[in-house]
Amino acid sequence: MRLGLLGLGRIGAFHAGILASLPGVEELVLSDPVPALAKEVAERVGAQIAESPEAVLAAGVDGMIIAAPTTFHAELTELCVEAGRPTFCEKPVAPDNHEAARLARRVAATGVPVQIGYPRRYDPAFAAVRAAVAHGDLGRVRTVRSTTLDPAPPPRAAIPGYGCASQAAWLDERQELWRTACSLDVVAERRCNGRSARHARLRTRVARVRLAMNKGASPLGGGPCVIRHGVIRHGVI
Repeated sequence: MRLGLLGLGRIGAFHAGILASLPGVEELVLSDPVPALAKEVAERVGAQIAESPEAVLAAGVDGMIIAAPTTFHAELTELCVEAGRPTFCEKPVAPDNHEAARLARRVAATGVPVQIGYPRRYDPAFAAVRAAVAHGDLGRVRTVRSTTLDPAPPPRAAIPGYGCASQAAWLDERQELWRTACSLDVVAERRCNGRSARHARLRTRVARVRLAMNKGASPLGGGPCVIRHGVIRHGVI
């Protein structure tokens, strides 16, 4: 098959390498608004370059992968489904709930398959933790500690657009709620700045969360539970 890939930042470049290595992918067509970045990735993985998302679609690809910044996810997903291309889009769906709901209705109306990259609920280790909590194997859960670790900070240009650390923390906190079969009741948040101006936007987010039981989630006993989640970016916590 022939696939199109939009966005060649850290995650997009990673996808490019994986896709190019798959025996079922005959050709990969890339597009990024930074020409030098598109050229570098294309040369490394042996892909073709298109000047725009529309040009990628016009190349006759069979499916699309969207790895652009969050603010473009909904727009690009809609563009792809309107062209009738099955689409995989990185998380999150959109910057806000209203836009996500609108996009969901639009996608449903087209009937074109769309998948959002939420892999963690299907990870065997994550599922095992959830099962242990749900079955009462861990007793009454009072505290959950979680840390997100990236090997290096994102490029400087990526930081103002969506706040990498805050976004990662938001997603991982929701994963903790899922693993402990609880819903969010109250959140008090404290942010700690990084150690230098270079990482001023790369903040640790520690959330103290009082959890309300979901129906049947007896292991927590309805009492308070604290989730402490930190995001580490290249040693900055």
